Amino acid sequence: MTVTAAQLGLAGSAKAQSRKAASFDSLKQIDAGAVNVGYVETGAAGRPVVILLHGWPYDIHSFVEVAPLLAAAGYRVLIPYLRGYGTTRFLSNETFRNGQPSAIAVDIVALMDALRIEKATLAGFDWGARTANIIAALWPDRCKAMVSVSGYLIGSQELGKMPLPPKAELEWWYQYYFATERGRAGYDKYRHDFAKLIWQLASPKWNFDDATFDRSAQAFDNPDHVAITVHNYRWRLARRCQWCAASGSRRLREEILGQVFAPADHGRYRAQPAAGSATGICTGSRRRRPSLIGIAAFRSIMVDRIRRLEDAGDRGGRRLDTQDPIVFIVDDDQRIREALSTLLSTYDLRAVTFGSAAEYLAYSKPDAPACLILDVQLPDINGPDLQSRAGQEDQPQIVFITGHGDIPTSVRAIKAGAVDFLTKPFRPEALMRAVLSAIVKDRDARSKRAELAKLRERLSSLTPREREVLPLVVSGLLNKQAAAELGISENTIQIHRAKIMEKMGAGSLAELVRMAAALEIPITRSRHPHR
Repeated sequence: MTVTAAQLGLAGSAKAQSRKAASFDSLKQIDAGAVNVGYVETGAAGRPVVILLHGWPYDIHSFVEVAPLLAAAGYRVLIPYLRGYGTTRFLSNETFRNGQPSAIAVDIVALMDALRIEKATLAGFDWGARTANIIAALWPDRCKAMVSVSGYLIGSQELGKMPLPPKAELEWWYQYYFATERGRAGYDKYRHDFAKLIWQLASPKWNFDDATFDRSAQAFDNPDHVAITVHNYRWRLARRCQWCAASGSRRLREEILGQVFAPADHGRYRAQPAAGSATGICTGSRRRRPSLIGIAAFRSIMVDRIRRLEDAGDRGGRRLDTQDPIVFIVDDDQRIREALSTLLSTYDLRAVTFGSAAEYLAYSKPDAPACLILDVQLPDINGPDLQSRAGQEDQPQIVFITGHGDIPTSVRAIKAGAVDFLTKPFRPEALMRAVLSAIVKDRDARSKRAELAKLRERLSSLTPREREVLPLVVSGLLNKQAAAELGISENTIQIHRAKIMEKMGAGSLAELVRMAAALEIPITRSRHPHR
């Protein structure tokens, strides 16, 4: 079936109109080793961690459309600016601006330490892929799985000295340019123009617009960007560097690499994963970098690869929650339902369609993260009324679409909790951003409801007397005060308190207090002040 913009009620092509490039809502900063790292975080805390690593000359926005997909799939996603990019800064002016690949890997391990992340799935391209490769080689206990988009890129200075045929050498022209002081000065003066040229040469079929480039180009204004970039490429060419010879920091050593990697052509190493390793690879050519990582094909590969590698690496323990999200579509136009289903399938999202509100309400819905795409005008119950009815139950987050929207209806829908209200024609990207946001919110809401259900079950296991003691304990009353409130001995209070902690599964009083707050157990004030 051919899906047209007219069927979907979508706006025209990217060439026909200008648009604002998608971006991240906010950045976080944290000290990690020698740098203060700027990073994006999305997805629920406590979920399996995925760290996405960008390359040169790109930035965190390479993953702007991948991140919500991974969050919707149940991952905590971190996307840091590498040293020399964006808001990442060195903590000391005295620190040498070292662009050596292993130094960047040290930054990411330090970031994991700072965020108390023991192990993560690492995914990246270009510099990011190389960083993931190094961490997997030197810190295998920190790498649960790996997606290396550009192949295995750990470099060897010795093998890098081997000449290549002229046509192959031509592809690396910028590395030789950076080896000169003129190259350093030229990149500093024309860094935006230089980066745009690399984008065009590396991905000749990517017709990016100015907004997309400008969104990333801001990251190159980092005061250390030129120094880091130039040092990185000079190190690869084994240009003499006093710091590299004298530094005692953790660097790649040939004897380590010789045990883990087999030499490959072009001065690189090809990894030999150990038996049973969860490390995997999603390869791509070096000539054509996956610069536009937001394209549908690559999004699907990235999310699917990370999910499968996470599952493979989860050995001997609890299986990951891999319930696939569902998108319910309620629209009386069959063409719209079919077109939306096709669009969602490019994002690896399963769609279930209904021609009326009654069909949707009668459907037995599985226990999985979901989103409801809802038309305003329906033959039986209109969209806002269905939203009101759905609000009385555990229903998914709603995204409204309509060709007959008005301000009062949209305001009513948003106030009632709708994620978005889209008026036709709308762009596919706008719809997908809303859908993915809705899935993330629904997953979080389901997680909270499940946790609350467990707490209520534990609460029901308490005896009547223990239920009387619980509010007194979480209110901060001393055993003596609680005993006086109930007219029992302190020893009895201590016994009940221990039983409550055990039955509620609380490891500390603070945790028990948080449980009580979630259960809305009221705070009790003692009538017998401590003296």
